Amino acid sequence: ELSEEDRTGRFDLTRAPLLRLTFLRLRDGKRRLLVTCHHTILDGWSLPIVVEEVSKLYAADGDPSALPEVASYGDYLAWLNRQDKTKSLSAWAAELSGAEEPTLVAPADPGRAPSVPESVEIRLPSALLRAVGELARGQGLTVNTVVQGAWALLLARLAGRTDV
Repeated sequence: ELSEEDRTGRFDLTRAPLLRLTFLRLRDGKRRLLVTCHHTILDGWSLPIVVEEVSKLYAADGDPSALPEVASYGDYLAWLNRQDKTKSLSAWAAELSGAEEPTLVAPADPGRAPSVPESVEIRLPSALLRAVGELARGQGLTVNTVVQGAWALLLARLAGRTDV
């Protein structure tokens, strides 16, 4: 019940944080950590780092000295400022040329009311999961990148386009 309540709880995009961590102690002595976040703040690369840092903090009774020193955001901004903006804009303009409208796979429905996303769980065969993992590793990719690539191919086919 708590997991479902947490999953369906909306974030107020005008107030931080856009991340919830809920630690549960279950009757059987097991523990569970629910991590819920708005999709704009974490990606497939960042989530494992957050989980690792939360685990370190938990093991250290919340002592932040257990965490590695963080990189300076100011240093990142300075690096970003040194990048060739004209070259970057040209590269993105070339990549996105011809994209004049969104890719729709279903008719637009402007009258549709916002709703809480549904959760659908599908168990995949172990052999398929292993094969996807091996494919990803063999190409130097994450499993998420392979899944996103497959999703892009499906969207391209459904939309009848090659520029998805």
